[in-house]
Amino acid sequence: MSSAADPDIGASPPSLARLSAVPAPGEQQHLGLRPAPQDQGKTHSSNGAARPLSDPPAGAEVLRYRADLARVRSFAAARAARAGLPPHRVGDLVIAVGELAANTLAHTNEPGQLTLWTTGSEVICQVHDIGEITDPLAGKLRPDPGDPRGGRGLWVVHQLCDLVEIRTGPAGTTTRVHLQLRAPLAAVTDSLPHSGLA
Repeated sequence: MSSAADPDIGASPPSLARLSAVPAPGEQQHLGLRPAPQDQGKTHSSNGAARPLSDPPAGAEVLRYRADLARVRSFAAARAARAGLPPHRVGDLVIAVGELAANTLAHTNEPGQLTLWTTGSEVICQVHDIGEITDPLAGKLRPDPGDPRGGRGLWVVHQLCDLVEIRTGPAGTTTRVHLQLRAPLAAVTDSLPHSGLA
């Protein structure tokens, strides 16, 4: 993970204190679900949707990477800031993209591809590599902090992004993360001081 002094990010990373509000590992149970025999080896998505992701738009910016995580983080940060993502959310995206790209480096021996674009309301970043996620609950349950195998990256991505879409199978994994450019109105009004009127 990056430190607050990391020049590749361009801004201090957000506080991860809000992640501590998630229930402790003992409060959630891993159900031990495995794909049914007839589903083993088939493409699945971790968010329950079986349809493929749409293609990125023609104007999307693309970076292929193999070893330079600083370049991946800088690419994402610069484009997200240019799109108008608030600084603390740029930090969230940089952490999420860094975790996904680190998974490429740790679990594959070929380059990954980062694709980033914006819509009128959100920044969308997609990471694709040749790896395959075999656990349909990957990133869904808070990992045990004492587990030496790791497994925290996808969980962190789910905590930081507004929407995470994962499609995985023998041909590779595509993870698409969405961050809204503006906070939903309910979040803004809930944060305003209340006058005490009933």
